[in-house]
Amino acid sequence: MAIDARGCLRRGHLSTTLSEWTMIAPPPAGYVSSPLGLSRLQAEWKPVELWTLPAEDFLARGDVGVVPWVPLMQFDGPPEALLERCAEKIEKEAHP
Repeated sequence: MAIDARGCLRRGHLSTTLSEWTMIAPPPAGYVSSPLGLSRLQAEWKPVELWTLPAEDFLARGDVGVVPWVPLMQFDGPPEALLERCAEKIEKEAHP
């Protein structure tokens, strides 16, 4: 999220990298105030290092919404096999 010149909250750019050495982590919290100071939106989050999470655990879960992130996770095997499993899970479980 970003603030434009008028002080309005806008979707910003998300920069990510798969390299642990060059990763730029966002701050763990942030807030935005309205131009007149009458309201405030505050959020906190925990950055997640996807490459440290086991892909198998997320494939075993019923939440097909996390499958697009699975190829970025730790997997002991050929990437082609992981991508095929992800595609199968999406085709089988995603509702149009």
